[in-house]
Amino acid sequence: RSIPKWEDLSSMPNFNHESPSAVNGNAFSSNPSAASNKPTLYRERHGWCPYSERIWLALEAKQVDYDTIYIDNIYGRPSWYYGNTPQMQWEDGKVQSESMDL
Repeated sequence: RSIPKWEDLSSMPNFNHESPSAVNGNAFSSNPSAASNKPTLYRERHGWCPYSERIWLALEAKQVDYDTIYIDNIYGRPSWYYGNTPQMQWEDGKVQSESMDL
């Protein structure tokens, strides 16, 4: 069985949501402002954190409209970021960080 290409996946039913806006957190001296009308996922940028990947895949599977801010857990987190990855900041400003609760 072969691995599907992105073109094949994008033509599947219910795969028509926009890609999330994503920024590198280390490029900012303060927390980059995200849209207030949708949740923001703070995730590990290298893809090595299974907890961040779990949340990312769930958001994609459920077609949630969200933004992403990548956090570098290996070479140094931005000074403005506290806590673990993943974290989800909801529209009301509430932050959750336990991947099983998200």
